[in-house]
Amino acid sequence: MNSTQRALFLVALSAPVSFAGPLGGEPTMAEEAWPALDAALAAPAFTTARDGVDISGWIKTDYRNSSDTDTGDFGFNSVRANLTGAVGDASYKVSVELGGGAASLRDAFVKFPVAAGVSGTLGTFKTPFLFSGLSPFTGTVFYDRTAIGGDWAGRDAGFALSGAVDRFGWTLCAQDGGDGPADDLHLTARATYDLFDGAPGIRKWAGGHGTDAPRQVTLGVSYLDEQSIDDGGALALEVMAHSGPFWFHAESVDFGDGFVDGVPASGNTGRSAGRAGTTPYDVTLAYAVSADYEVALRYEDFDDGGGGERVRAGVTRFIDGHGLKWGLDWAETSTDDGDSDAITVGLTAAW
Repeated sequence: MNSTQRALFLVALSAPVSFAGPLGGEPTMAEEAWPALDAALAAPAFTTARDGVDISGWIKTDYRNSSDTDTGDFGFNSVRANLTGAVGDASYKVSVELGGGAASLRDAFVKFPVAAGVSGTLGTFKTPFLFSGLSPFTGTVFYDRTAIGGDWAGRDAGFALSGAVDRFGWTLCAQDGGDGPADDLHLTARATYDLFDGAPGIRKWAGGHGTDAPRQVTLGVSYLDEQSIDDGGALALEVMAHSGPFWFHAESVDFGDGFVDGVPASGNTGRSAGRAGTTPYDVTLAYAVSADYEVALRYEDFDDGGGGERVRAGVTRFIDGHGLKWGLDWAETSTDDGDSDAITVGLTAAW
């Protein structure tokens, strides 16, 4: 392990992380590790040490004002450090989230070839259920994901097989699920199909494709079975499309009756506890006014029995594509009990 990797290792293992500054008391392990990391990155040997290894990450920082809680708050939405590379025919990824005042491990997996056109993934990774959850947090249309996309942006330990044939892609996945290390699994099957030849399928970025995006429509269908609960199935349907300056995305999930409040209690599926028997959906439309500006509108229906719905409108200023951008959006959330407004100003910087 070289000096760069040792410094990264210290930062990853040091929790909690303090952002308090010089008046915040005694330095934490993480604060003591940062100078070592800075020195390692500045060393002449860094270029050689990094050969074959890619260090990336992002910062998402924002100001939020909410009428529901009568608050205005500056904060970090996400601070991420990623380490990716390859060993022989296999690739790997390790990511650490530093936002929220504590370091936590996110991705930690190895991807390897299984057969022609088929790869395997073993470790901790995102559940392959929704495009809006699989998209990188730096590549969303609005500063935040959709509500159901955010539910499915988490990770779990498991094994997955994935492949592609022409315009058809597929993934089969088994993860620990809501009962953790017990014997019940969380199973997911996902398939996508690209309607048009001549343009890449939509797999990663939402919006931000510019004014001359090629015509492509990608259809997705996913099914999951949370075996730790009875009637723990969910079916997802989604459409992603771009053409010229337009971006379109729609998704819907039909949840089984087993997703009652508090069940499952843990795992990636736990974010959907309380959605029993519901079919939430959302529709997003964006238009690239120019290469630098994109406007967007989104409607979400939570189907929660309380009349929950949300309308969101916003504008994104691209300075360096998805790598550096400002976002400003307004959202109104309505329920049977009343309405609330929220304004978010966010800055995303990725490298």
